[in-house]
Parts: sequence; C-alpha cells; structure tokens
Amino acid sequence: MAVARDDDTSPSLLEEAVDLLDLAHGRGELIHALYDLAHLQGERGNPAAARSRLEAAAVIARESRNGLWPERIEAALDRPRRTG
Repeated sequence: MAVARDDDTSPSLLEEAVDLLDLAHGRGELIHALYDLAHLQGERGNPAAARSRLEAAAVIARESRNGLWPERIEAALDRPRRTG
C-alpha cells in the first residue's frame, strides 16, 4: 500500500492504492486508503474530492459491516470545510 508523504507524489500513489485495493476487494484497507486520500485532498484544498472519497469509504464500511470506521468517517464528514 502507498504511504502518504508530504510531497506531490502522495495523491497519485494513494489513488493507485485505492484502485488496486478495490480490484483486490481489500475492504478494510480500501476504507483506510480512501480516508487517507480524502484527508490529503482536503489539506490540499480540494474539499469536494475529499468529501467524495469519505462518502465512498462510508458506503464500503456500511456494506462490509466494518465497526471501526463509520464513526471516524462521519466525524470527518461533519467537519467544516477549509476555505482558501
């Protein structure tokens, strides 16, 4: 899995990890990668993309009955969007 770093390669590495985990049906890891990618996208000023990733992670967590992630994802979705 990709490791998020504070450089320009992180988004593309995480997007690749998301694609591969989706293909491999790695649900728990996919939720984590989507969450990390959402955080990174939000920090880089793309709240719409971040929200989309969090919503996808929430759906997967519900479908897989993953008890670890829903509360954390909902808290992230409830946070105010960063501006500017």
